[in-house]
Amino acid sequence: MDYFDIPMPRLESLYLTQDADFLGTHRDAELLAKELGAEIRLATMDDNTSNLATLLYQGVEGKKLLIDILSVVIGLDESEVKKRAIMIEGRGQQLHILHPLLCLKSRIENLRTLPSKRNGNGISQAQVAVEVARKYIRALLSQPTERDAINAAHQIKDMAWSRAGLFVFKEYGIDLLRAVEPEKFHSVPFREKDWPNILRWITDRRNRSGRTALRLEAMALAKKHQG
Repeated sequence: MDYFDIPMPRLESLYLTQDADFLGTHRDAELLAKELGAEIRLATMDDNTSNLATLLYQGVEGKKLLIDILSVVIGLDESEVKKRAIMIEGRGQQLHILHPLLCLKSRIENLRTLPSKRNGNGISQAQVAVEVARKYIRALLSQPTERDAINAAHQIKDMAWSRAGLFVFKEYGIDLLRAVEPEKFHSVPFREKDWPNILRWITDRRNRSGRTALRLEAMALAKKHQG
């Protein structure tokens, strides 16, 4: 949020998120726990979670911090997560972080699939992810060509068209299309033809999609995930 200068929304708790998530293996969890001097708890079949392990350690300010090691990122393909990860460097270390657009996709899939995410800060996390995507696309527009920005806009369109995109719009008023600012694009065909058509298609789909049906689908997904 600091990177994109996004203000903190009003929250139900002190922090937007209470932990950090990493995609990895049991071995990764054990190595990280050893490096941090953290207490590690490996998940069992009874936990009914996508977490492989949870690490608890004391941060530099003395606060207890949590790290979840995930086996999957709900709603995302692992190969796509790895392929599109963005590498950052600091203190001689490399870290691959989730792509901003995949982060948004994950947030809306979480709201659709996991009832636990519909309380607390889960909704705020999705709203912030829309703002991050908007700032990300705006940054792409500073490149010599708009190809990447237009491609990102179409990815937003696909997410808004999806059942998860419809669900978060109907239930929480989260409009993924806000991530795209057509007036900032120089491409006349995109600004005056493509995006207006997309808005029309998405609006029509939203009007035709029943809220009850979307809720029933979400309930079925939650049961499947828990089962």
